[in-house]
Amino acid sequence: MATTSTRAHEPVTASDVNSIHVNHVGFPLGAAKNVVVTGPIQDHFDLYRLSDTNFTLVFSGALHAQGAELGGGLVGDFSDFDEEGIYRIECGNAISHCFVIGREVYRSPATTLLNFFRLQRCGD
Repeated sequence: MATTSTRAHEPVTASDVNSIHVNHVGFPLGAAKNVVVTGPIQDHFDLYRLSDTNFTLVFSGALHAQGAELGGGLVGDFSDFDEEGIYRIECGNAISHCFVIGREVYRSPATTLLNFFRLQRCGD
């Protein structure tokens, strides 16, 4: 399954990115991992790992309808994939933002938030 993404260096439009919804911070190892696709109807999605400057296909999964609250969106589950790295999801012409799967994915956002509070205080 060592397929390289053919879209590695193509420009990505806003509509391409906005039709795939995934946690931008990332996913901890062992956690549930889902993607919601609201763009053109597809039956599967592909997960690509960033290595050097190329994206390599590492996982493919099915998309399923999951109720009216998504308004026509489809959900894909890639919880079984649990390798650390930087990834993106492709579905048809749509490409997600890059995200991380790893041990401490929430450390950076938490540190950034706490530093923001420190910078916003007054009276020092």
